[in-house]
Amino acid sequence: MYLSLLFWPLLCLPGYAIVRRVDREEADAGLLGVTAVSFLAVLAVLSPVTVLCYVLHTPVVVLCAVIVAMIAWGIIDLSRGGAWREVGRLCAGAICLEAIIVIADAVIGLRTGAFLGGDAKVHLARIRFLIDRGLSNTDPYMAEPFFFPLYHTNIIHALYAACAKLFGKDAFGAWFVSLAWGKLLCTSGAYYLAWRVFGSRWAAWTAALFCVAARGPTLWAIYPNQLAPFWLLPVMLGFAAQSIKSQRGNHIAIKMAAAALVLGQTHGLYSVFAVMTLGPLFAGRWILAMMRREHDGRRFIVIGLSLMLGLPFVAVTRWTTKMGAPPAAEAAAPPVPAGFVEQDDGTLTRSPIAVLDAFGGFPGAMVFAAAVVLIVSGGPRREAWAVLVPMGICALLLLIPPVCSFLIQKAGEAWVVERLDAFLIVGYCALVAPAFALRIEPLIKRRVLCSLLSLIALPAGMLYARHESPLTWSETIKAAAKPAEERHGYLNRMRQLREFLAAHVPPGATIIADPLEGMDLVQLYDCHVVVSISASNGVPDMQARFEDVQEMIAPQTPWPRRRELFMKRGVTFFFPMNCPIEWTVGHVAEYWLERPWVISRLDLSESAASASP
Repeated sequence: MYLSLLFWPLLCLPGYAIVRRVDREEADAGLLGVTAVSFLAVLAVLSPVTVLCYVLHTPVVVLCAVIVAMIAWGIIDLSRGGAWREVGRLCAGAICLEAIIVIADAVIGLRTGAFLGGDAKVHLARIRFLIDRGLSNTDPYMAEPFFFPLYHTNIIHALYAACAKLFGKDAFGAWFVSLAWGKLLCTSGAYYLAWRVFGSRWAAWTAALFCVAARGPTLWAIYPNQLAPFWLLPVMLGFAAQSIKSQRGNHIAIKMAAAALVLGQTHGLYSVFAVMTLGPLFAGRWILAMMRREHDGRRFIVIGLSLMLGLPFVAVTRWTTKMGAPPAAEAAAPPVPAGFVEQDDGTLTRSPIAVLDAFGGFPGAMVFAAAVVLIVSGGPRREAWAVLVPMGICALLLLIPPVCSFLIQKAGEAWVVERLDAFLIVGYCALVAPAFALRIEPLIKRRVLCSLLSLIALPAGMLYARHESPLTWSETIKAAAKPAEERHGYLNRMRQLREFLAAHVPPGATIIADPLEGMDLVQLYDCHVVVSISASNGVPDMQARFEDVQEMIAPQTPWPRRRELFMKRGVTFFFPMNCPIEWTVGHVAEYWLERPWVISRLDLSESAASASP
């Protein structure tokens, strides 16, 4: 299982070969920064392949073959170009105390393993479905071939399927150990952005340590909704900072286009956010260039237009989404969403307290203000505006009531707009610690002293994040210290259930179960359910399906009506966990029990009468 972790750094080899051809300056970022852009580069090159595989419904082995060929090409290209010495220098340059802490955080993530509940059930269901049925955008939960708008054409899911296939592992194993890589990517995003803004590797390392301390206990760093804001967006902001400083625009436009393309296939929402925040930045920079009569001002328009490459994926999502929340969920929703404030005229705005939380509360906001003063007073660093302007735009979008209300109305749900907070968090992590470090660096003569001083970023990051149980550092370290039997307990139980299902249920069967338990079944095995509690936004009759499931499992439903619903939805098996079983008497053809699991094959014949509970 742990061997599959090699898949992700191996992908960086062809990525680095590509980066060297586009912009050799990236090597100056150091190993962690190179990791951030190299992984982005290889995903950008793989993007047309994964899109084509999704469209043509190819088996995962096709993508595996392309990935193996790319890794082989990367090794050959680096060997021919004599780049292994560069790689050696990058690795040697990363030998420092800060790197040890970053690696230790990754090792802790490797031992605790990735979160397997919540939204992970959706991701694992998709990855398992791609492994079993090939790459497609078909809903994994339904027997009918509905389109799956949520995370459609997702490149991260495709890579997990390829990883599991190449290493002969299941989706659970590949997902569980990859938390180490996800945490490393998020840390590399903060590092890269700080390096681009401040031009100092030590300042960048302080940002990395701050990020480790603030986000270390996060067990879902590999979610697309985490990689998009905490890896891809910082890298894009870094490209924006480079565009402000550099006089060459073509290579930056290529890099920004690559990032936008990957962002659209990772989490489309953040593609919209990137256009909303970085678009005005480049438009303003173009206007300023025209006023100054700069001959190369048009390059900012080209870079701004490259941001649009991620929007087609968002358009497909909007076009294919057909359902809203079930009636019960709508009735339970509060009139004013949490974290928002209703104005006298009925418009909504983000709560100032919630905005302050993105800065670590009022004390954190004061620290951020001090960092901005240091940046400005230490001589104008134009690159910092690539971060400060998007942060200011986000604050305006959240705090101006008509604008905030308009965005909520267009998005449909307040939590979508709430995620703009990510820009504020990313900016804080990338600017604060480096701003102070850059003022101190000229006073310190020895690199060892710099490393020791950078450790201050660790308690600063913890104070900023204000971790709460169970996601605290002490509990995370305790979890990592447990023996493998305890750490893998839930993982092993799920595998046992999968083996049980594989032994007794034919592939493609539809199982009636409690909707929550049904989500577990589909992530484990090639089966279907009548309704999923989330994610199936391409199913037009979800509300009717919720009603049918409740009627199917209700004890008082007459058998003729229950049988009619089973036939209507193609149900042939019953999973009784958290469901009443009285009605099964006389209507079960076969049942299997291997404690703690039990499943029944239903007898749907009109003459079924024998009692076989």
